[in-house]
Amino acid sequence: MTGASGFQLRAGGPASYERYNAVFMAPLVAALLERSGLGTGGALLDLACGPGLIARAAAAIVGPQGRLDGVDVNGPMIAHARAASSGTVPSITYHEAPAEALPLADAEFDAVLCQQGMQFFTDLDAAVAECARVLRPGGRLAATVWSALEESPYMQAHSLALARLEGPEEGAAVAAPFSFPPERLTAAFEQAGLRNVAVERVSPEVELPALEEFAPGHFAGVPWGRRTSADPVQTAKAVALMKEHLRRWTRPDGRVVVPFSSVLVSGVR
Repeated sequence: MTGASGFQLRAGGPASYERYNAVFMAPLVAALLERSGLGTGGALLDLACGPGLIARAAAAIVGPQGRLDGVDVNGPMIAHARAASSGTVPSITYHEAPAEALPLADAEFDAVLCQQGMQFFTDLDAAVAECARVLRPGGRLAATVWSALEESPYMQAHSLALARLEGPEEGAAVAAPFSFPPERLTAAFEQAGLRNVAVERVSPEVELPALEEFAPGHFAGVPWGRRTSADPVQTAKAVALMKEHLRRWTRPDGRVVVPFSSVLVSGVR
């Protein structure tokens, strides 16, 4: 989700981002890879790659003869991704660049995958056109964007807690990525000349770690909530508010199991 100007992390943030966001991002990574059409020896671009979760997971699919690249505009995230990908086979080449101006040649990739990034791009049409440009004929572009906030209860709880403790602007910052219309994405795909554009809902249920530990770490790994994460008293208040909101999804043994709902859009070059 860090491939555009709307979502930036400073040094130190990327490690927390990966540790806590991967808990609920992993099923979305799997969904994108399932629809990628990638096989042994394939070439993948992980767009708005963040810590490189997609590229790293794809290594087992493309094998040693494959090619893996990642692009993100956030320098600290790219540095983290390079370190986290050390030893991956095949090796992953990371590029610090905007999605609207990819430093890559035409028709180099069999798949371009973008997880929770397109709602942040400064110029969506230009970014999707770039994706189409670097795809080989028959290659596939697939992207996920969040669906409505109420369909991801943990993130809704996150937003409500910050709105209460830090003010409506912080709560709105959490909520903003959940208001992106999927019709805007399908229009960009079609404008770029992609064929067989399809839309589906992906709503994996995720068991969260204990909120007392998970929520504070998650606050520290995203651009919002920094004041809360720096104050133990405020953090405790936030956790209490979130637990109250999530009571409906809390099982008798205390486990919190919630959906994280996204829209997945795909198209063929």
